[in-house]
Amino acid sequence: MPDCCKYYVPAYLRMAGTFCIKTDQPELFLTFDDGPSPETTPFVLDTLQQAQAKASFFCSGGKVEQYPELLAEIKKQNHQTGNHGYKHFNGLKTQNKKFFADIENANRLIQSSLFRPPYGKLKPSQYFILRKQYKIIFWTVITRDFDTTTIWQEDFEKIKPHLRKGTILVFHDSPKANKKMRNLLPAILDYGIKEGFGFSEIK
Repeated sequence: MPDCCKYYVPAYLRMAGTFCIKTDQPELFLTFDDGPSPETTPFVLDTLQQAQAKASFFCSGGKVEQYPELLAEIKKQNHQTGNHGYKHFNGLKTQNKKFFADIENANRLIQSSLFRPPYGKLKPSQYFILRKQYKIIFWTVITRDFDTTTIWQEDFEKIKPHLRKGTILVFHDSPKANKKMRNLLPAILDYGIKEGFGFSEIK
C-alpha cells in the first residue's frame, strides 16, 4: 500500500458515508476510537481541555459498560460521542443480524446518532440499513497511533500535508495506541493551532 493511502483516504476511494466535514471555517475534527479506557482517555480529555479543543469519541459499548464514569466525563466536557459497536465486529465478516444487534447493544449505553464501523468496514446491505438511523462517519486521515512499526515523528510528517479544513482525523484512546498517541495528539494540536485551525466535534 502506498504511504499516502496508509494515512489518507483519496477522494476516489470515498464512497458512501462521511469522510470529511463540509465547513467554511478553518476547523479540524479529531475523533477517538475504541475507548474509553482509564489508561488513555483521561490524558486525552486533559490535553483537549488545555488546548480548548473539542472532539468526538466513537466508543466501544463493552468499554462503556466497564467504565461508565469515563463516558460521563466525556459528555460533561461537552465532547461528542458516537457508536463504535459493542464487540468491535468487522462488518464484512459478520452476519447482518448479529452486526445490527451488536450496534444496538452499544447504543443502549452510548445513545448517539453517529456510528463509525469498526475497521471502517461495512457491507453495502449494512450501510443502507444503518444510514436510516445513523450518520455513518469514516475519516480523512488515520494517525496510525496503533502502528508499532513506525515512530510518531514519522507519522506526524506524513499527516501534516493532509490537514485542511474539514479533515476528520482518527486517534485511538486505547491501551494499544497509548504510547504514540500521547506524542501525536499534542503535536497535531500545536501544529493545527499555529496554522490557524480550530478543533470541533462532529454534529
